[in-house]
Amino acid sequence: MAAATYSHEKYMALKDLKTAHEIFIALAGHEFVQTIAKPLLQQTRCHQTWGVTLLYRAYDLSPTETLVKCADAATPYQILHKKDDDPSIDLKIRKRMLATDLMGQPGIYVPVEFEVYQEQHESIDNRTETPDTLTTSTFQDEFARETCLAGLDGVLGLATWPHTPVRPDFVVQLERIEDQAVVYYDHGEFGFESLVDAVQTGWFWWNRDPDAMEAKVWTADRRVKKRKYT
Repeated sequence: MAAATYSHEKYMALKDLKTAHEIFIALAGHEFVQTIAKPLLQQTRCHQTWGVTLLYRAYDLSPTETLVKCADAATPYQILHKKDDDPSIDLKIRKRMLATDLMGQPGIYVPVEFEVYQEQHESIDNRTETPDTLTTSTFQDEFARETCLAGLDGVLGLATWPHTPVRPDFVVQLERIEDQAVVYYDHGEFGFESLVDAVQTGWFWWNRDPDAMEAKVWTADRRVKKRKYT
């Protein structure tokens, strides 16, 4: 599998949140996540690295922009002219990737990153049961094939954990599309009323147990300012 590279065209081809969710429901996406994606992640031990994400386009971006996540928000950022030796920003870790970009040959796929971190997070090298490179590549290929077979290519992708399993404090997160950013709220920063119109866009599992607890990401389009609920 080739290395991940950002593609503006692939990002702009993603649907808005409402349309992406409607397609997900119409194609039995929940069943796919639970009966195909979850077992595949757990059997390959890749659940330690990724979960499943609904791919959606929060904002239109120019060809020189990508979404960059810093602290608790993702905003458009000009990256194409950054110097390689610029120490002010670290764009090494991808958050989400479109893992189903068919390259014109059956079984050949390229993951395409479309959201990256500006900050370096805790190393995951010391996790237990972390899959090796060959297993990871095989898993990505299989995940790509399965999403294509289900018609979910461009709808479902892979996402790194919002918080690493080394720090097991992630139970639920809310992504809220606001005026100029996608803002991330952790458990305790939002009330249940915030989920009324939200849709589940992220599925993660703590371990390889078939009945493992599911950590969830919900997403809503609110376009209002952030405040903490008590």
